[in-house]
Amino acid sequence: MQVNEQQGDVGVGHRTSTVACAGVDATLDHASAALAAARGAGLTVDRAEVMTVAANVIVRLEPGPLAARLTGATEGFRDPVTNLRREARLAAALAGAGAPVPAPLGGPYEAGGRAVTLWPWVDLDGHAGDAAQAGRALRACHDALQAIDPADLGLEPLGMLAEARQLAQVALPEALAAIERALATLGAAPRRILHGDSHCGNVLWTAGGPLWSDWEDAHLGPLEWDLACLVTAGRVRGNDFGWGEAALAAHGAPFDAALLDACVDARVAQGAAYLAATGRGDVSGHLAWLGASAS
Repeated sequence: MQVNEQQGDVGVGHRTSTVACAGVDATLDHASAALAAARGAGLTVDRAEVMTVAANVIVRLEPGPLAARLTGATEGFRDPVTNLRREARLAAALAGAGAPVPAPLGGPYEAGGRAVTLWPWVDLDGHAGDAAQAGRALRACHDALQAIDPADLGLEPLGMLAEARQLAQVALPEALAAIERALATLGAAPRRILHGDSHCGNVLWTAGGPLWSDWEDAHLGPLEWDLACLVTAGRVRGNDFGWGEAALAAHGAPFDAALLDACVDARVAQGAAYLAATGRGDVSGHLAWLGASAS
């Protein structure tokens, strides 16, 4: 979907790169809001194209290029302004400390009834993907997070599981028992600032190395939660060709193996609730794993 104002009117086209997401309509509203936000920030832009529609909507703005980020699938249960502000502040602090993350340009801005943050457009290296590099980059982020005061960010303890409990009450009651078990187990563990969703899909592979993006799920919890995000896909579905375990080994921080196992179960339960609430995927495999784990 493209908005081109150089031609004097608004045109719409479709690209194969756009990812559909149930419950989220990538309309001209997203592109127009992105243009308005960038202009309100003093930037000269005249073209916008919706590139990705998922948990967030990513709009490419020209000239620049720039990336505008708007809430997507989560807008029904998260406050967009609060969520995007927290992500931008955390990413800015990390980038300022030299951690491998994209640095925001500004926001959130409110435009067209939507919240928008602006970022530099990152050109991706399609031939990248080295697990060891990603693991070391995540370790660098974790080390930098240690110097950030969580009180300044309003991060919730075990925030992803707390949100999953709320979602599951309506969308997937059969996952509630597993979520409650996870909250009880992880509630006794040491807490620190986490990425919250550190799977391989949130790595931007650039020519200069991997950058960890999508910090909107940051919360307080045990380090093992983020490590579980690395390995859950491989351990549960066996479809990552060992990527997660290699990233875990390269990360190199000491961890509690039993707590990591508990966090894998917790991540499966959280993911099931999220998928059920947003309509983004089948949860039968998640429920099968949780049933076997509980038996």
